[in-house]
Amino acid sequence: MPDELVESVAESNGVVVIATDGEPKAVLQGIHSFHSLHRAVDMLETLATESADCLGPRRAEIDQVLAELRGEQRVHRPQS
Repeated sequence: MPDELVESVAESNGVVVIATDGEPKAVLQGIHSFHSLHRAVDMLETLATESADCLGPRRAEIDQVLAELRGEQRVHRPQS
């Protein structure tokens, strides 16, 4: 991958989606936005787990999203 692309993403906090045969396969993301994203996910996970009693039927949906974010489940999204 060209150094210019890596530098551009790092400086802009942008994201580049890398595709094969038109299907997204990976993401190039600056390290600062990567760490920020993970901190946000950690905070949301803490909030969701601490609020489990008042979540009721939405708890299963939240557990599924958290598992997907941790990479424990493969995300199946319908293609448009």
